[in-house]
Amino acid sequence: MRRAEPDLDLVEAAFAEGFAEASDPTSFLRLASIPFEAVAGDGAKLALLRVEVEAVTDVGSLTPHLGGGSMRFDPLPARMVSRRKRLRFMYFDGTTLPRSTWRR
Repeated sequence: MRRAEPDLDLVEAAFAEGFAEASDPTSFLRLASIPFEAVAGDGAKLALLRVEVEAVTDVGSLTPHLGGGSMRFDPLPARMVSRRKRLRFMYFDGTTLPRSTWRR
């Protein structure tokens, strides 16, 4: 039985930071053991085409008013702003570009 990777969010963050700065992204992927070719659960052959790193920053919040008919917006103070990165590997199966997201 394969154990879950501890601190996967930290591993993902370190990968995203390193990948963004890598002078040779292909070698970086090889070093990280990211497969360039794989087989999907249905047997389709997959080929890695793209790695996406997306930065997301939440700067406001929504709160429903009593009764739920409307919402209240509040900007967040600096200490409550949240930042995160999303990491996606785009594989081609011969017909479509499914998104495989490595994100918890």
